Amino acid sequence: KSFYKQNPPNRSEQDPAIRSFHLGADLEKTLLSIGLPTSSGQMLSAMQERLSLLMVGTIEPRDDYLQALAVFELLWQRGLDINLVVVGMRGWLVDGCIDQLENHPQSMRKLFWLDSVNDEYLQIGSHKFEYKGKSIGFEKLTTKEQLFNIAEPYLNTAYLWGGKSIFGIDCSGFVQQVYKMLGIVLPRDAYQQVTIGESVGFLEEVQLGDLAFFDNAEGRITHVGIMLNPQEIIHASGKVRIDNIDNMGIVNSDTELRTHQLRIIKRI
Repeated sequence: KSFYKQNPPNRSEQDPAIRSFHLGADLEKTLLSIGLPTSSGQMLSAMQERLSLLMVGTIEPRDDYLQALAVFELLWQRGLDINLVVVGMRGWLVDGCIDQLENHPQSMRKLFWLDSVNDEYLQIGSHKFEYKGKSIGFEKLTTKEQLFNIAEPYLNTAYLWGGKSIFGIDCSGFVQQVYKMLGIVLPRDAYQQVTIGESVGFLEEVQLGDLAFFDNAEGRITHVGIMLNPQEIIHASGKVRIDNIDNMGIVNSDTELRTHQLRIIKRI
């Protein structure tokens, strides 16, 4: 209203009505939803018997639920006694995924999909979930010197076009995820990422964290990787890997074949 008064429109019509309404939720005044479904006892008993991994989020194609399920199928085949618990509503274009979650041989045994749960169910009484593996605190990731510590866990992750997780990742998704952990937001695709930052004139001037971009025969940017030093790059090509690089491009460290043609190096 103050802005409207200070910047009145050049017209003679009656002033518009200006109102507002609250968006979101008032957590302090929201009552916890209660009530457990009839199947809750079976799931809670199973979670008490073995380690569980919890995935939370709407079931959508981009969230890699089927990749996670494929990983757990391998773990179950190898005799690992572990649960996969999926909490999320049905999204769009996921009929095949939902069918596998509902009709999987391990459904309600070691695989649980909770599509409509309340606060009491999520709290699960006095149970506490604790991750005891390696973790990296966001508050510690303030400089590019720690960049390799962020990128290293992705090594050998399989390449997956459109992927952005350890279940599958592509070149620009890998770069985007690593820089996100440094608090730097980059566009999704390589041809967009190349527009960010300052150019590095010579390969010898490269610093840890510089981004190298590669083009195809038509000159289109099609690949990106993170420079570790003037001689090495970590990137997703077939899998996340470390290869050699020179002024012409990437040389596969296993086959010694040139795989990508260097176009430009940028510093974010």
